[in-house]
Amino acid sequence: MVTTIKVNSRKQMGRGIFEAIKFGVEYEILDDNTVEITCANDYKNELVLNAFNGQVVRQALHQDIHPY
Repeated sequence: MVTTIKVNSRKQMGRGIFEAIKFGVEYEILDDNTVEITCANDYKNELVLNAFNGQVVRQALHQDIHPY
């Protein structure tokens, strides 16, 4: 599941990133306090979402990757 989150502050972003690293969840920091996390386990996904304490902008079950 790919989830895009709009985080309220940099402090909350740090807490969420710490939890993502702790649980082995992939994350990518986007611009304007936005983070995208990728996780197949719903339980881990919810734990990391709660740590970010932000607004979910988008959730998708998969993301197409076009390398060429």
